Amino acid sequence: MKKLRQGEPVFKKPTRRSWDIFVKVLLGVMLLTVLFVVVNLSTGSSVMRLYEGDISLKDIYAPYDFTYTGEMDAAKMEAAKKKALENLYPVYSLNKQIEEAVKNTVTSFFSEVSRGGSSSSLNLSNNTYAYLQGFDNISAVETKTVAIINQSLKKGILNEGDKESLLESGVGSVVLLDASTAIKTEEQVASIPTLDGFKKEAEKSVVVHFPKDKKLRAAVSEIVKTVMASNLEYDPEATDKEKEERIAALPKIYKKVAVKKNEILIEKGEKVTKKHLDMLAQLGKMSDLGGRFFYLLGMALLLIIFLAVASLHLRLYEREIFRSSKNLLLMCLLVLLVAVIAESVVVSPLSSYLIPLASVSMLLAILLDANSAFIFTIVISIFIGIIAGNNFGLMIVMFIGSSVGIYSVRKVRKRSELLLAGFLVGVANLFTITALNLLNNIDRSLFIGEGLLGMVNGVISFLLVIGLLPILEYLFKIPTDISLLELSDLNHPLLKSMATNASGTYHHSLIVGNLAEAACEAIGANSLLARVGAYYHDIGKIGKAEYFSENVSEPKNSRHEGLTPSMSALVIINHVKDGIESARKYKLNQSLIDFIAQHHGNGLIYYFYQRALEKVDTDENLEEQEFRYPGPKPQSKEAAIVLLADSVEASSRTLANPNPSRIQALVQKIINNKFIDGQLDECNLTLKDLHKISEAFTRILNAMFHTRVEYPEEEELKRLKDAKNNHKKSDQKKAANGKNDKGPGKEGP
Repeated sequence: MKKLRQGEPVFKKPTRRSWDIFVKVLLGVMLLTVLFVVVNLSTGSSVMRLYEGDISLKDIYAPYDFTYTGEMDAAKMEAAKKKALENLYPVYSLNKQIEEAVKNTVTSFFSEVSRGGSSSSLNLSNNTYAYLQGFDNISAVETKTVAIINQSLKKGILNEGDKESLLESGVGSVVLLDASTAIKTEEQVASIPTLDGFKKEAEKSVVVHFPKDKKLRAAVSEIVKTVMASNLEYDPEATDKEKEERIAALPKIYKKVAVKKNEILIEKGEKVTKKHLDMLAQLGKMSDLGGRFFYLLGMALLLIIFLAVASLHLRLYEREIFRSSKNLLLMCLLVLLVAVIAESVVVSPLSSYLIPLASVSMLLAILLDANSAFIFTIVISIFIGIIAGNNFGLMIVMFIGSSVGIYSVRKVRKRSELLLAGFLVGVANLFTITALNLLNNIDRSLFIGEGLLGMVNGVISFLLVIGLLPILEYLFKIPTDISLLELSDLNHPLLKSMATNASGTYHHSLIVGNLAEAACEAIGANSLLARVGAYYHDIGKIGKAEYFSENVSEPKNSRHEGLTPSMSALVIINHVKDGIESARKYKLNQSLIDFIAQHHGNGLIYYFYQRALEKVDTDENLEEQEFRYPGPKPQSKEAAIVLLADSVEASSRTLANPNPSRIQALVQKIINNKFIDGQLDECNLTLKDLHKISEAFTRILNAMFHTRVEYPEEEELKRLKDAKNNHKKSDQKKAANGKNDKGPGKEGP
């Protein structure tokens, strides 16, 4: 175990990374918990306390379309019974008493033969009886005779009249029941022998058992034919039992009752009956503890999967958003907002098509970006479909309407344009609902009503966005293009005051804005934010404009002439603090206040620091920190670009001959100095970004300082014009004189 050093704290302050991880995990757990509670409510946990005989304290509505099992369907059950009894055959049982009687008769007969009696109890011919009395091994004959009889009796012999009656009534088969073994066999009536048929079969069996002695075969055949009797008798009790068993084996058929969403299941004040409880149980509101446990467990796992997929997407493709706990908190709050609204609508009489998911998707697209809003829309659309009873159609409507909303606000620059976005959401909902109704063959009379609900959803989404947007902008300090464009209006009181009281600073800020905008476009940063931030970065100079060189026409009139270098530096440094105070007074967004605070970083005021070094005595201690801005250093790419643009614009004014090569060298020098001084350490700019920024600055400054042709004055133009006219007149005069000088006989050229 590691020992603590003396004075070392037991609990160390967590690092920024560990703190960020803790915050993200905490947000995830809170989001999962609240969503789980919402899902639990949507399945009607409050209804679980209802018991038979209770009085309902409120109306209970169907949260979605469903079908439940009602009373038994008597008509269908009767039809099923008829079908089951179509193949019910009469049962004929083997009469064991007849079987035993026949056997006893045969045994008695052979006993008489063995005793040598003069006559037989059977009505046999005298020759047969006499022949058997003279037979030596009579016991063997008895055994084989009983075997022949047993074989036939076990198969069953049907009465001739019963067989004819069955065939005439169309009964093709019967069930033969052996009561001793409870074995049932189905036999065709035509194949069951009667006594006449048995006699023919008996002769064949006798031949098998007595193949050599013809006289013995004749004697045994006569005995068998004499003693045999039919032993199959109709068994009404067994037949009824078979009928009852078939009916009992039929599955119960219940009526399927269709319930539409928002239909009242139990009215307020109504007594709860068993029928109500059965209906609610089938709806899933009163499932058994085990079933409900697994349902909620499955939902919890599904929510965890949703959160994991969304988090992974943000971490891989939306890193700026994922790094910001503030942005994640915003997403969580909006997810919870739409989840609570969705749950409230689902369990109310309202149509689920009114769930304003599109409003939250549009808010995310405006406040963060379209990609994060899109992944959010996918996840929440599925979630809403699940809590609405696995409503796939609702899921599609939510997804398409919200997606259209996201794409409609991607380039929105005015709040009035949000109305168009809401209208497009409504139109998308209208067409999607209509398409689904056509696919499902819904009653045409419902088309208009449900389509209008989709349009109403668009209106609700617009109202929510227009109402929540300024609140969320203020609470989360997130600048949107809409608010930035409003602040870029040069008629803003702060900018008008700057133009009036610090005109040099005003024009400097406009140029810095142009430089910053071009640089941000070059590296893919937020150009609008940078331009507006540049407009306001120097508003702290308004109150003391005369102390800043851009507002002084003559350097000899500078207010710093009578101040010490340290005092001058303090005045210069204070323009940052004054600017922050003015920004807060006018309720500017925190992102713009960050530009004011960070546009100098903790850089050194070189001019006054140099003057202080020149004046200080060798033994006097001069603190460099007194001549540095308080910071912080730029925390974003946009703030860093404004810092560079501010220095580049100010320094470019000092160039004696601002040609392209000098401008390029100046820009590179300033960027290198800021980089070496560490002002760009915390803004995530890369060397490639700095190269592109340098090119953008150079291009803009070259356009500003390009040379023009010097136009002559009006007097000079008049002088040149008069000189030209005089020269023309002189030429004409010379030409006339030359013509007059030619003598007679001379020819001209």
